[in-house]
Amino acid sequence: MARPSYIFIFLISSLLVSCQSPAPFSNLKLNFDHLDKISLNVSDIEIISTYKPTFKRPNVDHLYEETLTEIANRYILYKFNTVNTNQRLRVLIKEASLKKNIKRNLKKSEIINIFNNKSYVLYTAVLQVEVQIINERGFIVSRVISDVFYRKSDTENLSINEDLMVYFEICEKIIMLLDEELLSQINKHFKKYLL
Repeated sequence: MARPSYIFIFLISSLLVSCQSPAPFSNLKLNFDHLDKISLNVSDIEIISTYKPTFKRPNVDHLYEETLTEIANRYILYKFNTVNTNQRLRVLIKEASLKKNIKRNLKKSEIINIFNNKSYVLYTAVLQVEVQIINERGFIVSRVISDVFYRKSDTENLSINEDLMVYFEICEKIIMLLDEELLSQINKHFKKYLL
């Protein structure tokens, strides 16, 4: 017959093992291989981020392994092909934010809300980028501004993995929107610089 202390140790061990969380999706990295590149008659690319994150809620972009600003940087470096000319490309990242707001159902009484929680999380991503062509004398000869945003709602109590997946989906969607907008603007305003 098993002694009570062994049964207690076995139960505690079982509980601790069952509380382990699954491996995170931190190895997910957004890539841009499926997007068409743009070849411009410029020699190099200069990326300047003028966006100053607040590092406090409701802004949450700084809580993830790769911020939206860093993803936008990688996208820009992938997107543009350059040649050896006197002109250069300057890209200003004016905003790259993600806000996470909890929306509560306030229509019902507080007692009903305890048992029937209908609150949800609203994610709002904003990405504003200005692309400039600078001539050999340092003057801006052409510019386009792309301003895109994306909203997504989800349940309030997400696991860490679910939250990372939502962040990945938001970043993927906002980059796709930026890609469409930039392509449209560049085809319209940068025609003479396209190769």
